[in-house]
Amino acid sequence: MNLTAELDWYLAAVLRLAPRTGNEVPAPQGPDPIPSNHIRDALTDPSVLFTAPKVATAPQHRMGRLMGFALWLEDPANGGVPAELASRAARYRFLVWSLPARLPAEHEDELCPRTVPWPSAAGGRAVTSDEDLRARARAAREDWLAFLAAAEDDAWLAALQTRGDALVERDLRWLTRAWPRRRPGQRRTDAPRRPSHRLELSAIAASKNVRRSEHRRVAAGVAETHWLPRGSILQAAAAFGWRPPLLVAALAAFPLVSAALAALLLTDHADAARWGAVVVLGAAGLLVAGGLPARADVLALLRIPAAAAAGQALLLSLTPRWWLSSNGWAIGVAMLAAVTCYIVIEARLHGTGRLPAAGRALLIAGIGAAYAFVLSLAFLGFVVPAMGEHGRCLERWWTADPLAPLPLDAYCRDQLGQHLAAWPAGVLLLMTGWSFAVGVAAQILWDDRPLTSPLGRLRRVRGTRP
Repeated sequence: MNLTAELDWYLAAVLRLAPRTGNEVPAPQGPDPIPSNHIRDALTDPSVLFTAPKVATAPQHRMGRLMGFALWLEDPANGGVPAELASRAARYRFLVWSLPARLPAEHEDELCPRTVPWPSAAGGRAVTSDEDLRARARAAREDWLAFLAAAEDDAWLAALQTRGDALVERDLRWLTRAWPRRRPGQRRTDAPRRPSHRLELSAIAASKNVRRSEHRRVAAGVAETHWLPRGSILQAAAAFGWRPPLLVAALAAFPLVSAALAALLLTDHADAARWGAVVVLGAAGLLVAGGLPARADVLALLRIPAAAAAGQALLLSLTPRWWLSSNGWAIGVAMLAAVTCYIVIEARLHGTGRLPAAGRALLIAGIGAAYAFVLSLAFLGFVVPAMGEHGRCLERWWTADPLAPLPLDAYCRDQLGQHLAAWPAGVLLLMTGWSFAVGVAAQILWDDRPLTSPLGRLRRVRGTRP
């Protein structure tokens, strides 16, 4: 692996915030004050810390300069980092201290100097052992996460969020993955890490379970607080370190099962479809309750089926008109479109660009529609005939043609004044759109949280007790 090329790319494509705007900045050797414009220049483009030409500077020397500036940012004796640069300083510290952990172990010593000039008890040198580097990286990561979680309170981060800057999402990937992407022209075999490889900053002596738990904690926090409000299920799942084949299989499983149930319904096997819906819901419940790793339940988007179930309960309380009208399916389609637009707006409000927001909204709306359809199939198959007003008129709908109006018996014709009810597939389409849209509206009113937020988790507000 070419460490010079990797460091050059990391500096230019990851650490750098904007093209170089200032002159060279002397690398600090101690906690002496630095002019604020020099601090801003170094945080914007760290290459200003290198006084020698880049081509003549060894990677270890340049890494020492980067570490020296990170030490200065952490030293309380330096007079303090300007408040408007504090978030950028936390970002810089995290990306510098975590770089060694992103590389294969055999290359860490080749890149990182073991001492950095700095006033300390160790004779004017700061020791940078592997444990010390990881401890500093963990502390810097917590600081950077705190700034990201309160982005609206930071002028720089708030501006990035408002304009949908891709920098924020790029940095979110580097929080949980060791090397999210390869540099241009780099072969897969030359990459420091696979794109799905987890970034592990736990102590070297920590057990496998401790390392896995620590990474899952950070990944879940990033997924819940950032990726899912932005509508990105794929990036949220990738944050946990799931391999692409497993990721695709997990995300496609429920929509594929829902499509299979729809195929059964449309091929005159509606009775099998309604029983299949009950089986699928039961299996999904057991999987989420006992099969998913801790905090990975956030990827199941449980708030969506909960909202859809609430919408189904409301629909059950209405008069039979909703399953008698032959045009109800159009309302269902309109409601699905409305929910999709809402998800686009929600993603954009959290800093996602226009096109990514649209694509992510379609994926979430598709998953939500799958949830709502399976619930609707189970409700129409078992709950509505048993509990709905004049529900006995729907007791045998699953034996009728799903694409033709449903004939009513003599009792129902006398009670309802109609000979035909809506076609069963159209009723299910209405139920799907209604339950999804009304449930989403209700959950916004009662909990004012993004649709993709985890279900039933206690929120702690800064400065208060839970």
